[in-house]
Amino acid sequence: MWRAAVAIVGLAACSPDVPSAPSPSTPEVEQPQAEQWPANFEWLTGAGGDGRAWLYFGPDESDNIYVHFECRPNDGELNAEAFDFQGEGTRLVLSSERVRNEFEATPHRNEDIYSGVKAEARVPLSAPVLQEFRRTGILAAGDPATIFRPATSEELGRIESFFVRCAGD
Repeated sequence: MWRAAVAIVGLAACSPDVPSAPSPSTPEVEQPQAEQWPANFEWLTGAGGDGRAWLYFGPDESDNIYVHFECRPNDGELNAEAFDFQGEGTRLVLSSERVRNEFEATPHRNEDIYSGVKAEARVPLSAPVLQEFRRTGILAAGDPATIFRPATSEELGRIESFFVRCAGD
């Protein structure tokens, strides 16, 4: 009987008609497909002589950056900036896997560098979406969401080093 129960559970888990239940502690977030990004877009980090650290998604040494995080050690927060393709830039929506957080933001327009609006917000390092991104390397911004290419294992190391630096460790 035990084998039959295991077989039934196994079949149910593989069946495309059986939806999985969301975890009661995390709201379900619809995840659109990842956008197609040029090969030179990657998760990159850097640091300034004044202790600032940054993490961004875009080509190396370019202004063509779609999401940018910057922090100072032990601050407890970071500046987050991302394109808001559909909105006015007054809120920053970040999601990773099934975690989604929304932050009040300041819009920035600069037609000389980019067309559209960037939303900038202060985000606590402890925000669930940042912790999920740190764990998975998956991040989306906006509503509807633009999904950035998932981080490679090398980029996951960069992401982790950024968060460690922000925490002051």
